[in-house]
Amino acid sequence: GMTVWGGENLEMAWRVWMCGGRLVHLPCSHLGHIPRSQPYSFPGGRRRVEVYNYKRAVEVWVDPEYRQFIYDHFEEMKDLSTGDLSARLQLKNNLQCKNFTWFIDNVWPELFIYNRDVKAWGSLQNMHDPRCLDNHQYLFQAPERLFFEACHFKLATQGFSLTNDNLLRTSLQCVVLKENKEGSRPMLEDCIIGPRDKWTHVKNGYIKHERTGLCLDVDPAGVVAMTCTPGSKSQQWKFTRYV
Repeated sequence: GMTVWGGENLEMAWRVWMCGGRLVHLPCSHLGHIPRSQPYSFPGGRRRVEVYNYKRAVEVWVDPEYRQFIYDHFEEMKDLSTGDLSARLQLKNNLQCKNFTWFIDNVWPELFIYNRDVKAWGSLQNMHDPRCLDNHQYLFQAPERLFFEACHFKLATQGFSLTNDNLLRTSLQCVVLKENKEGSRPMLEDCIIGPRDKWTHVKNGYIKHERTGLCLDVDPAGVVAMTCTPGSKSQQWKFTRYV
């Protein structure tokens, strides 16, 4: 089974929803998490233990067609052994639990899947300075700067998508401009509660912010929004994959 800790937060939520239960938010409820001290040892290291637990949860509860999305983001998980899953799979069968597609459609419809309903996806590389946009695996709601790093083409930090409705985004954040002026620095901000700025992109060409008409550019400090200049190599970008 799972060891020490990690992964139970997802496993419990999936099991409750998919096996007939539900989680309810009450306006008057107050929840707190008071962590204990850590008198535990993590065989092989804490990261390995947590990834092992998450993979067990994924292999039991996530349908095969969705697992690859997870392994694309967390490559260390892909070839890790999960041990014997037969007891958990038998429990799932005995309880006649619904599948993960049902969970996505009915419980988590806002989940963004990086290569669905998109025009382009993968790493986004500049044609002049061959580095890539990077999110530093930022997962929080508060705005954070958009980074520009050496390309490694791993989706966990350098995965971006241009959606069919012209959002430039990661799995959780949208790329936005907080200031409507030349020289402003693009930011990452939560796609659900934050602004959802629109961008247009010509394949292997400019990425233009629709509201301001400014183009995504680079300078020594990183990514910047500048007046569009036809033929400027620093304003030309390419995704790994186009649809």
